[in-house]
Amino acid sequence: MTSMDNATVQLDLRVNHDLIDSKFECYRLSGDELPVQSVQLTIDVDQLTLEDKQLYGLLHHTAFYQCINYLFEDPFHGDNIENVCCYFVDRELNINSIEVINDDNTLETKCCLQLADQMKHYSSSSSRDCLVTISFPTDNLALVLFSQSSIAGGEGEKIELLVINTGDRQFHKDWKVVHKFNLLDQTIYPQPSDNIDCGQVVTIHSPCKIISSNSGSQSDDIQVIILSLTKNHDDKFECLLSNIFLCQKEGLPESEWTVQRLLQLSSPSYPLYIGSDFREKSCVMCAVSEKQFKFLFDSRSRLEMSTETETKDDGVLYTFYQSEGMINIDFKLSSDIEAKHIKINFGPRNLSIYVRNEKVFDEELWEAIYPDDCSWTLEKGSRKKSEEESVLQLTLVKQEEDFTWDQLIKGEDRGVQLFDDAETKLNALSYLAGSLKLSSEPKYIPSLRGSEQCDEVTQDLAFTCYDCGSKRISYQMNLAGHQWLFEGLQSTKLPCFSVRHDVDALILLPSISGRELKINHIATFPALGYVQASKQSKRFLNCSPDFEYAFLADYTNHVYIYKQPELDPTLRNRKVQAKSKVAKQKVVNLGREPVIIIGAIAYHRRLILLSKSKLFCVHVAFE
Repeated sequence: MTSMDNATVQLDLRVNHDLIDSKFECYRLSGDELPVQSVQLTIDVDQLTLEDKQLYGLLHHTAFYQCINYLFEDPFHGDNIENVCCYFVDRELNINSIEVINDDNTLETKCCLQLADQMKHYSSSSSRDCLVTISFPTDNLALVLFSQSSIAGGEGEKIELLVINTGDRQFHKDWKVVHKFNLLDQTIYPQPSDNIDCGQVVTIHSPCKIISSNSGSQSDDIQVIILSLTKNHDDKFECLLSNIFLCQKEGLPESEWTVQRLLQLSSPSYPLYIGSDFREKSCVMCAVSEKQFKFLFDSRSRLEMSTETETKDDGVLYTFYQSEGMINIDFKLSSDIEAKHIKINFGPRNLSIYVRNEKVFDEELWEAIYPDDCSWTLEKGSRKKSEEESVLQLTLVKQEEDFTWDQLIKGEDRGVQLFDDAETKLNALSYLAGSLKLSSEPKYIPSLRGSEQCDEVTQDLAFTCYDCGSKRISYQMNLAGHQWLFEGLQSTKLPCFSVRHDVDALILLPSISGRELKINHIATFPALGYVQASKQSKRFLNCSPDFEYAFLADYTNHVYIYKQPELDPTLRNRKVQAKSKVAKQKVVNLGREPVIIIGAIAYHRRLILLSKSKLFCVHVAFE
């Protein structure tokens, strides 16, 4: 990887081949049933339902809805050797803890806090309109976010963030609400100076949920990231990330918490991964998404990144000339860009350009082209002639030769069309194409016709690290071609995540050491990427914290558990005279009656599942 001042460091996805089993054959179904303990809930758990008006943003709201896990893990006391503890919220807004006794896997629940006492306008009849999410930034504090689209009596939506003192959660003490923030009240946020352009604050709307929380160097400094959906100026839905920094000032009572800073970002695509961590005195946020997030508002300092972006967009991005059957395009690039740094994707109606694994251009073309007949060249800038820019030249072949395009890209005018001196320009392009050392012959692209449907990858993802101090992108890793699988369990640091590599599932762990971010390949589930693609009704996919097994839970009744390969003393490979490795698979059926799974958390040798009216504990043992 390379590093420059104020420049984005490009990371490569490096596979640890020692963790790849090239001789893996398959998962073998084990007929032994796993012990399953269940308990009937005293009060049911309701799921959030979408309103009719939210169907206009169906893709964003559906992604928001499907990513909700109604079980909340405790990263500080969640996988104790003696017992397991996690939490859920019932329809009466009671926050309940779940404890699993180690001896016989008996489930016990206990009410930690009656949240309805803090919500004056809440009614259980409107429980499907509200969402409660919980996060644990420290070992004795909890953050609870309550959002409701409609309040009984027609008072509109309600969004409140509660700071709760839980004490030592291992002893299951009653929780105490020490402060409550009304996030719809703009006066709780710090007001910037009049002479500082911090952008425009965006109102948080319901439904919203806590994605991540962290504590700083001091236990009284907390950062919480809240995800919500909003509409931009073009009346299109976007995902809004609100970074709220809370502070308890020294010398003030326990209940005196204030909002120290508000930092907001937005993206037109839904984030598949969000994590945050503190790097020295600054905070960084990491995200995996198709489109990058842009900074909208910062109550602390000027939005320099937004200003630079607007200034750059005001200039001419490209020039193009068209003939009867072709279109020639010129892009200006920095002189240090080499041909090996460039990747071009020609589609029938779209054009994508990558420079150093960063997507710099992705637009829909005015009309259709022949992708296989298109080509590109790079004219390097000459230092002797003091030319600081290189020129990327593309040639597109029209499908309709006699049709004249009004412009190159639909819906934008950042390019200039050239009409004069056509013959000179074509001659120059021919000369440049002939003088370049790069081959102009089309490269072989594997066809998907010989592959199965589950092998297709349509996501164009990137892992991006945002520096909340400088408001710049500090690190980025291109994940294009790797299918997204899942985000690991919440932890006190950046959580791990999984992507598909060939047929395997890679477990990648981001970590920050000093001022450097690394993403390491730490584990592999062989063939899991291929296996999960065939499951059409999956709701949850994740793995245990020790990476001993992965699980896939359907929407109803069935759970599939995949164990890591291990040596089987009863089997021997006669060819190599060695013991064989066997990877076992188990299928868990939660009963004959329909059971809709709305929450799932994997622990060491235990899998906790939540339905509307029942709790399940699966003892994961592969003896």
